[in-house]
Amino acid sequence: MLLRVLLVDDEPFVREGIKQLINWEDCGFILCGEAGNGEEALEMVDTLSPHAIITDIKMPVLDGLELIKRVNEEMERNVKFVILSGYNEFHFAQTAMRYNVKNYILKPIDEDELSQLLKMIYKEITSEMRLEKEHALGIDAMASKAIKKLIKGEGDQEIYRQAMELLQIHLDEPIHYIAIEQDHYGNALNELEPMELVDKGYHMRQLLIDVIGERNARNLYEEEDFRYGIITNGRILEPYSGSIQELALRIREKINCEARLNASIFIGEQVRGLRSLKASYKSSLIAMNYRFYKGENSIIFYKDIKGISFNYDLKEVQRIPLLVEAIEKNNTVEIYTQVDTLFRKLASLFLAPEIVQVYLNNFTLEIMKIITQMDGNVDELIEEFSVLNMDMDKVTINELREVLTRFCVKGAAYIKTLRNRQSIGTIAKVEEYIRQNFREDITLKGMAEKFYMNPVYLGQLFKKTFGVYFNDYLHTLRVEEAKKLLRRTEMKVYEVAERVGYRDTDYFVSRFAKAVNMTPSQYKKSISGS
Repeated sequence: MLLRVLLVDDEPFVREGIKQLINWEDCGFILCGEAGNGEEALEMVDTLSPHAIITDIKMPVLDGLELIKRVNEEMERNVKFVILSGYNEFHFAQTAMRYNVKNYILKPIDEDELSQLLKMIYKEITSEMRLEKEHALGIDAMASKAIKKLIKGEGDQEIYRQAMELLQIHLDEPIHYIAIEQDHYGNALNELEPMELVDKGYHMRQLLIDVIGERNARNLYEEEDFRYGIITNGRILEPYSGSIQELALRIREKINCEARLNASIFIGEQVRGLRSLKASYKSSLIAMNYRFYKGENSIIFYKDIKGISFNYDLKEVQRIPLLVEAIEKNNTVEIYTQVDTLFRKLASLFLAPEIVQVYLNNFTLEIMKIITQMDGNVDELIEEFSVLNMDMDKVTINELREVLTRFCVKGAAYIKTLRNRQSIGTIAKVEEYIRQNFREDITLKGMAEKFYMNPVYLGQLFKKTFGVYFNDYLHTLRVEEAKKLLRRTEMKVYEVAERVGYRDTDYFVSRFAKAVNMTPSQYKKSISGS
């Protein structure tokens, strides 16, 4: 990691000489800027945030000593200074010691001396940064642990005292607990690699810190992956004119625009002081339940929904039979109609999400039962429709409607496939039965009853499978058998008619003639004549 150093001297040729003299990167620095006097340097300190400043003492407008004093006392910046001093200016360097400036170098500047000094400063700064980071991480962990205990209501006197100090919240200061949760984060958990999840979580955390300010970072609490809590107070709301609504809007805008994600925000009730944090936290979770109807990317205040109660009565919802019928008929248009009607009804009744889940579980079981009875494999649909395992406080009614619609359409197509498969097997059995028993008194109605089918449907299926109507197929079999008997035996026509299944000889003769273009007697004579 390269640190930033600012060079300040009123003589351009001195600055240029130092710039060319030192291998900055080898010393651990990059030269981020240069200034001709202390006043220019102050502006650059504010914009460039250098880690170190190399400065001459005697300069116009604002000298080096005043620059050091103002950076330390007014700007409160932790900057390491290197003073460039002549022999007759050493008493100025001694004055700088009062500001804890211990690094000075005499002119003319020696390359090795300045390089070694910069390397030593680099080690000091990086060591301090490491210690600060470790210290900050330890304090952050303490703050997170304290918040966790407070929202569970487990905080003792020491925890309250510690949290008040770490979060800078006064005893009875008005606060809110705000929960921010990425919508559809379950998809991210399933689709992203572990390190990608870490990066996404870190990015979201940084966006939230940008909104509330770095100095308030400890007020940000990571509840779980992709869900954060913010404990707001007057200090955090100050940039937003004291409006928690404005803060919530800024959070949503930041996540939408910079992370390109949708996130919902749930604002708990206002309480006074950290002793009541649990109540605000619990109310934010209650608000979270209402995302189901409000939809994703919502901002939901507990104060707006606390008087609204979910309905737990299913009596008025009776659309399962109509939807099941549409699925069994593979009527896609009717499926969409029934699903839309169902969900409008659910929304109008404001049914509790867990009751909606029970209702849809019953529906899925009904469809699974149909598929099982048709010897289908329910595993093919279980993955498509996971409402049985859905966490209902992380899904919206619109998402659920989309999932259910896909399930119904796919289920309808699968049931149609199973029915076709069944029909092929059944129609083969029907044909085999006809071939074995065509001599008997067989009718379409009788066959339908025997194979538990609708007569009209059986007739349509038979025609579709064999290309001829049931009765025509039966007459063809009988006529072919009659031709064999006429060729191979001396049976009379009426005997042949009875043998092949006709009780009326005249009707047999007419059917035979229609098929062969001659009567049974003519057919027999034609055989004898040949």
